[in-house]
Amino acid sequence: MGAIPISNLSFYISLQNLIQRCKTLYGRLVTHVTEKSRKFNKTICENYDGIVKTITEVPEDTVKLVKLIKYVEELDTKDLAVIKVRIISIVGKTGCLGGSTHTALHNMPLH
Repeated sequence: MGAIPISNLSFYISLQNLIQRCKTLYGRLVTHVTEKSRKFNKTICENYDGIVKTITEVPEDTVKLVKLIKYVEELDTKDLAVIKVRIISIVGKTGCLGGSTHTALHNMPLH
């Protein structure tokens, strides 16, 4: 860039200041979205890990076996459904996936 006339110096400094502020704000926004996404993904993984832990436990007696069977039968309508709704919700809010992917998530079977 060549020499800046004195009459335009104040404008140039203000413009550079504005550009720097935009870069800072952009960085904060990216950090915020990344952190929120990381927390969301972590809770989904924790929920899934809880399901895996429950269904892989060996029941000590027939009462616990019956409870486990009932839990597994209800997974589609309870725990897995909650996870699916949360994923669909975040996809809808972020708009990060196209409409066909969003529709495919709605129609995806849970098992």
